[in-house]
Parts: sequence; C-alpha cells; structure tokens
Amino acid sequence: MQIVLRGTDGNDALKGDEEGERIIGLGGDDTIIGDLGIDTMDGGAGTDTISYDYTPADLIINLETGRALFANGVLERITNFENAIGSRGDNLIRGTEGDNVLSGLAGNDTLIGDLGIDSFDGGAGIDTVDFSYTGADVDIVLGQSDPFGDGGSQLGQATFANGVVETIANVENAIGTSGRNAIIAGEAAARLEGLGGDDFLAGSERADFLDGGSGDDVLRGGRGDDTLIGGSGNDTIDGGEGTGSDTILAGSGNDEITLVDEAFRAFVDAGEGDDRVFLDGRQHTVLAGAGDDYIEGVDDLGTRLGGSKLVEGGAGNDTILAGTGNDTLDGGDGNDVLFGSGGGQIFSNNSGNDLLTGGAGADQFIFGRSAGRDTITDFTQGEDLIDLSELGRELDGFAITQRDGGTEIFISAGPAEFGGLADNLVFLDRFTGALMEDDFIL
Repeated sequence: MQIVLRGTDGNDALKGDEEGERIIGLGGDDTIIGDLGIDTMDGGAGTDTISYDYTPADLIINLETGRALFANGVLERITNFENAIGSRGDNLIRGTEGDNVLSGLAGNDTLIGDLGIDSFDGGAGIDTVDFSYTGADVDIVLGQSDPFGDGGSQLGQATFANGVVETIANVENAIGTSGRNAIIAGEAAARLEGLGGDDFLAGSERADFLDGGSGDDVLRGGRGDDTLIGGSGNDTIDGGEGTGSDTILAGSGNDEITLVDEAFRAFVDAGEGDDRVFLDGRQHTVLAGAGDDYIEGVDDLGTRLGGSKLVEGGAGNDTILAGTGNDTLDGGDGNDVLFGSGGGQIFSNNSGNDLLTGGAGADQFIFGRSAGRDTITDFTQGEDLIDLSELGRELDGFAITQRDGGTEIFISAGPAEFGGLADNLVFLDRFTGALMEDDFIL
C-alpha cells in the first residue's frame, strides 16, 4: 500500500523516505523533498519548491511536464511546483510559463526558464543559463563573485526588450535567444552562444568560447585563450587584449577581424566572403578562404609591425600587407597583391596574375605549380631570391629578356599533356641588371 504524506494549508516542509510515497503539499508555500524511493509529489496551491538536494545523481527536472528523470531511468511525477532545487550532480532544470526560481547546487547544470519572470542560481560547478526557448531580444550580463573584495557577489541579470528583468547568480555560460542578444561574460571562463539575430558577445579575462551563430554579430574576446566563431552573417571579431592564443573561425559572410594589442599567437580562418583582417606583429596564422580579402599587419595606430605570420589568401582577389616580420604569404588563386615589407617568403603557386612586393629585408619569391603573369615590384639582387625548386623535374628551363624597363623571366614547366604544367611569366619591374645563378633556387 502506498503511503500518502499530506501537508497543511500553511507553509510546510515535507520529506519522504526510502519507501516511496505520494506527498501532497496542499495550500501554502511548501518545500517537498523526496528520497531514494520512487515518489509522486504534488505541491498543491501556493508557491511550492521541489528539492533533490539529498542525492548526487544526475537529473532532469521539467516543471512544465511534471517529470523528474534520474540518470538510472527512475521517473518521478512532480506537479504544481513553481521552484526547483536540483541534485548535487549535473542537472537540467526547466521551468514553467509562470515565475520560477531554479537552483542547480553542485555539478554542471543547465537552467532553462520560460515566459515568466525567473531567477537562476547555478551553484557550484560550470553552469549554463539557456534562453533559446524564445525569440525575444535580451541583454544578458553574467555576475561576478566577490567583485568588491568583501566576500559578497554581484548578481547578473537578463533584461528583455519588454522590460522584464531576471536575476542570474553563479552561472558561467549563456545561450541567447533567436533574437538580438548582448551577452557579457562574468569573471569565469565562459561559453556564450548568440544563436540567431545580430548579437554582441564579450568574453571574460579567461579562456572563453564565443559563438555568434547566424546574423551580423560582434564578438570580443578577453585576455585568455579564446575561441571566437562568427558563423554566418557579416561579423566583426576582435580578439581583445592580453597574451592568450586565440582561434578565430569567422565563417561565411563579409567579416572584419582584428588582432591588435592581442594574443601572442592566433589562428584565423576567415572563411568565405570578402573579409578584412588586421593583425599586430605577433605570431599568427591566417587562412583567408574564398572571396576578395584584405589582410594587413598593423598596430592600433596604423604602424606596420614585426612578427612571424603565415597568411594564405585562398580563392579570390586578395590584398595582403603582412608587416615587418619574417612572414610567409600565399595569395592562393585569383589576382592577388602581396606586400611582405620585412623579409620572408612570398608564394605565387596558384593561378592568377599576382603583384608581389617583398619590402625591406631578404625575400624569397617562390613560384611553383601555377600559370599566370606575376610581377615583383622590388627585386633586389644580392638580397632577394627567386625560388623555382618546387617545380623539380617539371622545370624544362627558363628564358630571360629585358623589356618595358624591367626583366621578364619565362618559365617553361613541360607539356601539359604529359603531366606537366602551363608556362608562367615573372616580370621584375624596374630591374635591368643581369640575373645570375645565385639569384635563383632551383
């Protein structure tokens, strides 16, 4: 026979035992705590709280459907509850259309509200507040612990476009809505997801993961080792300040990416679209992808800086101004403009008619499996080298002639019908000296 435990019309605290009961709160604001048995719990009238703080089990609590599902498959019925306290394990807690207070306790918890005015407290662990259930515009600011050094904490909040304000405490991560979001991390490493809409995401001083989703998003990292994902849309991505190592995946769209006064090293995949990338003089790798891209190595005052960078332009007509370091530039397909400025390697291995400038320092202009007419604007004999070694046995030879105030190198790479490559022309603008064997790497 099932045991029935009934409360009063007052504010009751009811706790079951291991046998499995039906617990009914009746009137009043009740707190009902189950136990290791399979319980059925009804909060009744009033503002009632269901609590699973007695167990370390992982748990899914859904106040809307009235179910609590344990990781071992045990299912409990819970009805007429407005608030929920999770277990000491990992919880997923979802509220109702009314006003809810959702608390995660220990573990890595996900808290999901609904159309009411809700309060969230993640407790210990790495916790997430999820607003993906709505398409409303919302600003989310995650709180901080002990911001004033007095042992207290500063609550975060979610402010909706209709004026509703919800409180957030002890939550590190946030998932926005399909509308416009502004999401600002607290002091802990954060995972921020903008989903749809034109979003603004700002990371913390630690290692953050920011994903703008669809829409024209603005992403700003902090001082840690951040991962910034623009997604689709025309995004603006700033790696932020600090000494971290960032990974930036801009995605499709015409994006603007800034890595100035920022990471010691970064990896940038600009993706498709006509992108603009601005780099400081650190050690960066840039894959520009498809589209007509503009890439420049500058500081925040517009001065070109040093540092070692690998920049690959990909398809499209790209402009790359790399700075004063020992850089490796590869324009990829298309008619590209490559400006090295400070020594390094400049590749012209793909199709297209490229304009190449090495700048100051000893440059290596590398030509390989391509067909086109490329121009070197500042070949300096005794410093710069023309590298044809990638052709290997396919190099039949080359002819050198002077014309139009410069020197033309006709490179023959063998007949295409026998697996060879099309011929290539390299024009040394304003160079009228005699090229020697030492000017080439074969």
